[in-house]
Amino acid sequence: MNREDKLIIVFVIGVLMATIPFFGPFPTYLDTNSPDNFDSFGTPILFLRILVTMIGLVLCGMTTVLYLKRVMSQN
Repeated sequence: MNREDKLIIVFVIGVLMATIPFFGPFPTYLDTNSPDNFDSFGTPILFLRILVTMIGLVLCGMTTVLYLKRVMSQN
C-alpha cells in the first residue's frame, strides 16, 4: 500500500466522521437543538458529535493539503 492509498483511506475516514453525526438512528443536530428541547442543548452527546465532526473535517483538510503537496511536487 503506497502513500496515496493511505491518504485516500484517511480522507474517506474523515468524510465518514464528518457526516455520520448528521445521520443514523440517534437524534440529529436539529433534533437536539430544537427550541422546544432546552434540556438537550449542551449535553455531552451533542459535544461528542461536534468533536467527531470537527476531527473528521480536520482529517479531510490535512489529507487534502498533503495530497496537493505531493501532486505539486511531482510537476
